[in-house]
Amino acid sequence: RAKSLIDVPNVDTRQDSLFGSEVLQPYRRVFLNNITYCYPAGLKRMRRGLPLLFYVNGVGIVGSARVEDWHLDEPSSLYNSIDEMGYFDPEDVKEHAAESGPLEGKVLVIRFQWYRPFRRTVTLDEIRKLEAGFNPQRTRALSTHLFHAIMAAGNPAG
Repeated sequence: RAKSLIDVPNVDTRQDSLFGSEVLQPYRRVFLNNITYCYPAGLKRMRRGLPLLFYVNGVGIVGSARVEDWHLDEPSSLYNSIDEMGYFDPEDVKEHAAESGPLEGKVLVIRFQWYRPFRRTVTLDEIRKLEAGFNPQRTRALSTHLFHAIMAAGNPAG
């Protein structure tokens, strides 16, 4: 009886026929948990949720994530400090250890979450147009202006 009141077609109709097949939000990979190693700098500013930008040498800034946790220790002791470390060879991270001072021999291990690759890489030349003294080879804090400019360049609207 309802069929006689509403014109229901006898063909297979799908929801996408109403809206077209264009994807409004394209699929993007999100990595939930990862670990990176670096020279032990910036410890006073380190906190959970701190945004991180990932620079690949010779390429540029390729993505962002958030700090989940961090550990400071000698490479040989790190494996026992971090759950779910996976494959780990202390020799792989020795190059990041401080060479002198109170942190001598120690490496900063940062566990991050919600890594999101940028839609486009932000090159070193682009970053240096925003801040001439930018040096990707050392851990450092960015100004709010530079951080937002890099995020916008890596994830352009549209």
